[in-house]
Amino acid sequence: MSAPVPKPPPKRTLVFDSGAVVAWLRGEADRADKVGKVLNNPKIDALLPASGVAETLYVLTGREGAASTNEAVARLRGITNLRFEPVTVDDGEWAGQHIRESQLNPVVWPADKNRPDSTLSLGDGLVLAVAHRLNAPAVTFDAAWGKFETMKFPLINAFRL
Repeated sequence: MSAPVPKPPPKRTLVFDSGAVVAWLRGEADRADKVGKVLNNPKIDALLPASGVAETLYVLTGREGAASTNEAVARLRGITNLRFEPVTVDDGEWAGQHIRESQLNPVVWPADKNRPDSTLSLGDGLVLAVAHRLNAPAVTFDAAWGKFETMKFPLINAFRL
C-alpha cells in the first residue's frame, strides 16, 4: 500500500482593489512590481470583485493613453492568477452601511497633508464587502482604508507587498 499523497497547502485568498490591478496593468512605477509578484504567486488566490472589473475597465478606457474596451477586457482576462468574484445583495447591504459610516466619520488628514477628508466610495465599499464575506484581507494602495476611527478592516497595504 502506497503512502497517501499529501494535499497541497490551501491558497491564501486576497481581494484586490481595482487600483492595484490597474497599477499592474499599466506598469506603474513603484506599484506594478509589488502587485505583480502577488498576482504571479501560485500560493495566492487573487480575486477582483465584479464591481472592480467595471472600475478597472472604466479607468483603462477613460483616462490618458486610453485602451479600447476590447483591449482592456483582454488585458484584464489575461491575468492568469486573477479570478472574478460576484457581488451579492448582502455585499451591497454591508457596503452601503459602511460607506454611510465613513461619511459620518471620515478620515481627517493632518493639515500638513493638504488632503480633503476621506470616505469610502461605492467601489471601495464593495471590495471591502467581498473581502468581509470571504474572510480575506483586501489589497489596496488607498491609505485611508486603514485610518477610519470607527471601522477596522483586514487590509494589506499594496506598497508593502
